[in-house]
Amino acid sequence: MPRLVYAMKENNIHVSQVEGCYDELRRLIVTCAFAPGDKLNEKALMERLGYGRTPVREALLRLDHDRLIETRQRSGYIVRSLTRKSIADLLTTWRGVVPMVVSLSTQRMSEKVRAKLLAQVQKSGKAAKGDPFKTSSVTRQFFGTLIEIIDNEPLDYIYRHLAADLERVSILLFRLPHGREWVDSLKIVHEILEEKDPLKAAAIAHNRVTQSSQALLDFLDAHPQPELYLPYFQSRD
Repeated sequence: MPRLVYAMKENNIHVSQVEGCYDELRRLIVTCAFAPGDKLNEKALMERLGYGRTPVREALLRLDHDRLIETRQRSGYIVRSLTRKSIADLLTTWRGVVPMVVSLSTQRMSEKVRAKLLAQVQKSGKAAKGDPFKTSSVTRQFFGTLIEIIDNEPLDYIYRHLAADLERVSILLFRLPHGREWVDSLKIVHEILEEKDPLKAAAIAHNRVTQSSQALLDFLDAHPQPELYLPYFQSRD
């Protein structure tokens, strides 16, 4: 085998391993299988996930960039905490950003793209079958597509910094008592896509986010001690 071809295959295998390790670690964090505050040990992750040291390290670096984990001196990597304040700050920011994202993308979206997106969401929604992680992934990909349609670098930067924790909080909402009554992200996506007026579509998104945000914050206010509500946040997979 020519040396260049062999090197390219080796590189593709490495990239694939990093992506696989990153995807699995990200899933474990956003579903709270690794709960806020948990320490992540490289050796333990290698044994659990079946990847070598390099893919695990590179995946951890990406998750640090996503702000799902943080580095602490002498402690290694720790899953970022979710406090009442951090959740409130996140939701307040998203409540301000989401109408802009929806309004601008609705203005620039062709009918062909709208129909294609709606078909994709319907297909993915059926495949998700109510699974919180799959549902939140579909929603994240949808808003990521809207950001691409807008083609605005500062807005893209803001969304990328919010996306991971938005997904984590969305899954938390699903797991709380009556959570599915407060947030139905796929239904929201359908409503946004079916509304062709930018201002009305933005209002739908803002109202839905406000409703689900307030429901979660009310729950946290009723359970001020983390140990009382943390079990709701941990994975039941």
